[in-house]
Amino acid sequence: MREVKLLQSLRHTNVVELHEVMIEKNECYMVFEYLSHDLTGLLNHPTFKLDPSQKKHLAMQLFEGLDYLHKRGVLHRDIKAANILVSSDGILKLADFGLARFYAKRHQLDYTNRVITIWYRSPELLLGETRYGAAVDIWSAACVMVEIFTRHAIFPGDGGEISQLEKIYNILGTPNRKEWPGLADTPWFELLRPSYRKPNVFADKYRERVPAAAFELLAEMFQYDPIKRPSAADVLEHPYFTIEQPPPRQAVELKKIKGDWHEFESKALRREKEKQEKQQRDARRAAAAAAAKEGGYDTEKKTAPISTWDPTGL
Repeated sequence: MREVKLLQSLRHTNVVELHEVMIEKNECYMVFEYLSHDLTGLLNHPTFKLDPSQKKHLAMQLFEGLDYLHKRGVLHRDIKAANILVSSDGILKLADFGLARFYAKRHQLDYTNRVITIWYRSPELLLGETRYGAAVDIWSAACVMVEIFTRHAIFPGDGGEISQLEKIYNILGTPNRKEWPGLADTPWFELLRPSYRKPNVFADKYRERVPAAAFELLAEMFQYDPIKRPSAADVLEHPYFTIEQPPPRQAVELKKIKGDWHEFESKALRREKEKQEKQQRDARRAAAAAAAKEGGYDTEKKTAPISTWDPTGL
């Protein structure tokens, strides 16, 4: 019921609205407003592509929603593209508050670190930290912002903490105590201590893939030390949103998209594409095998054809 009480207290343009709650046979049903798309489905649409001003507007709405939550003392704790809904006229809304909770902004309290889908989970949580605040949502939102620009997850691990930390270290380099003074104090630091130092290659991989000011903003949000990450309010005051051109523009063109696009449709499309690619590979292999067989080369036995040339006939 915590999710219900929390949602009933929230009213913001960029937060999904809970219309009604029904209890029947010990089951609780929540009725939400419906939005045509989620961000995962939208970013993987086969034909519709966001322009730079629309990407900026979606990112801006993401942080406006987070700013509202954090000022209300709410941690979302599961920010990811699939949990962000988008209406047919380009309005973004944060959804899925199953892991959300009110938090003490002025006191350090213990919370579980088993929150946030692991690809979007911040380093301090991966290292076992249980005293955290809004910075964990900022890290997740930065991951989503990269997806808005590149249409790919920045840290796609295999589901384990060690693998996820490796994915982060491969891009941002291995953290040290100078840039993150509290690193050695995290509960699992000794257990998960990296064996060797890796360089930061974030600039090499992403400087040319995102606008200049957006790159600077992402670098600030991807700081290892959570204390150094900007708040959602700080993000909204960054030059990327306030100065750099083009200005944000609502994606009203989404009305022209046929059907609804959510994570389900995105995965179905990806599976169909993978199936077609496999069929094409199998067809090429079969054609190559048939051509080799016609040429007298047995691809199964890997033996050359027997020569019928008689040198004594010369």
